[in-house]
Amino acid sequence: MNVRTQLPILRDRFGQPYHIWMSQEFDEKGWRPVQACLSRRLAHDVTILVREGKERVALLSRHTHPPGHLSQAAQALPHQADFATGVEAEIRAETGLQVKLEKFLAQVTLDIRHGEDLTPWDSYVFTASCHESPTKIVQTKELMWVAPTQMEMIAEKLMASDQGGLVYRGRLTNSIRWALEHDLHLREATPKDYPLIEVTLRRSRLEPPDFEKSVWWVAEIEGFFAGNVGLTPHQDCLELTGLSVDPIFRGRGVGNALVEFAMSRVILPDKRRQLSERMGRPLQDQLWLITDLPGYFMPAGFVLSKNQDVPASLRPKTSELKAPMRFPRPTAA
Repeated sequence: MNVRTQLPILRDRFGQPYHIWMSQEFDEKGWRPVQACLSRRLAHDVTILVREGKERVALLSRHTHPPGHLSQAAQALPHQADFATGVEAEIRAETGLQVKLEKFLAQVTLDIRHGEDLTPWDSYVFTASCHESPTKIVQTKELMWVAPTQMEMIAEKLMASDQGGLVYRGRLTNSIRWALEHDLHLREATPKDYPLIEVTLRRSRLEPPDFEKSVWWVAEIEGFFAGNVGLTPHQDCLELTGLSVDPIFRGRGVGNALVEFAMSRVILPDKRRQLSERMGRPLQDQLWLITDLPGYFMPAGFVLSKNQDVPASLRPKTSELKAPMRFPRPTAA
């Protein structure tokens, strides 16, 4: 299944995850199984954390396996068009645990480097519940119950390895630990948020907002204001604007989460209708942004555009230091 096409729906269904970008060098030993997965059109893995209160979680430990490994029992399952249903069935086949996905905790997009070669890989992390005792643990070595504090020790051991794949798993484990301990919440801004939005924009040297003509979303981490992003409708396009993250929370995937959350409000038909009603006007199909950091937005699907193609309403904002970018997919799809 193509997970990337389901991501907006998964985020809407299970919550917007932290989205972190990493890069890691792999040696020949680690590179070969990655290429084997890519030959099968597989470029992702899934990590499930089954909660038991706040004291411990069950981890599927796959550190001895190549990326994308599935047991024979999981490989024998019929294809599931729905990603979440497929994951739950695979866990059942491999461990005997009847789990239900609860929250999309984190997404890590990894640039795997091997010499001059480069390929992207995605790790999707979900929390899950299990309301019954395991009926038959198929792979006991794969299942570990750990306290959140033990995850730090696991990460340290993995990162001490000289194998790029294990180092990445250690870095991923640290990201999971952060996400477990710091709940991310995204919502539409209210007038009470406007002063904080203005402060973050001023700190980032971004233009002041016009709250009457735009809609804004904010990120909160454990109740603390963490960042914001806005959307301004014009006569000829929609403009994504004002992305800013509080310095305390930078590098944690909050900015990417805000961009994806805002885009989902434009891309998903139901959310788009709600947004149109909220703003009291029909929304244009073209989604654009003007930025001095184009590389930051490329992973979200934005592409550089020529100045002559920029909608008229945004041309005054372009300059030698500001790059115009558009989202190539029709936003009304």
